[in-house]
Amino acid sequence: MDELAQTIVRFCKRLEAAGIPYLIGGSVASGIWGESRQTNDVDVEIWITADTVASFMAAFDETYIVSEEELISGLESAEEFASVQVLDMDVVLKFDCFLQKSRGIDNEALEHSVWVPLNGTSVRVACPEHILVQKLRWYELGNRVSERQWRDISGIIGVTRNLRWELIERWANAYGVAHLISELKQG
Repeated sequence: MDELAQTIVRFCKRLEAAGIPYLIGGSVASGIWGESRQTNDVDVEIWITADTVASFMAAFDETYIVSEEELISGLESAEEFASVQVLDMDVVLKFDCFLQKSRGIDNEALEHSVWVPLNGTSVRVACPEHILVQKLRWYELGNRVSERQWRDISGIIGVTRNLRWELIERWANAYGVAHLISELKQG
């Protein structure tokens, strides 16, 4: 994970320097809180507005490919998982940056994120409860057939001690996946 860790840190430090709030999610976060696995990209949730587009774009030099048009289109979209892709050409790694709305539930996820040591520094990572609920959302969107998503969810439950179930249940309810909680608790 050394090269991946270096690449993630470099990306996150650029966001921090630009003043863009973020948290690492997806399989990287579920691997931190559960069982790690191979990944082809890095999911990042970012809080960006029309006023911070220029800062975001300026954060990524010629070693990155990012489309300002795609970013603006994503910001204007009502799509639940609007995103922009940033490609790090030094290592050919894709960052899927999910554009978070300024809803209370999304901001709460940022507030509960955790600074995790990585490669000699720290990066902001989704808390285990948030990543578990996000994995439930993707599992539901995939018609409940993704063994990989369910394995990530099970890994978080199996490894992370003292999960805050009240937070999981509240977020699952807010995101419309509360019906999966009883399935989770049954194992």
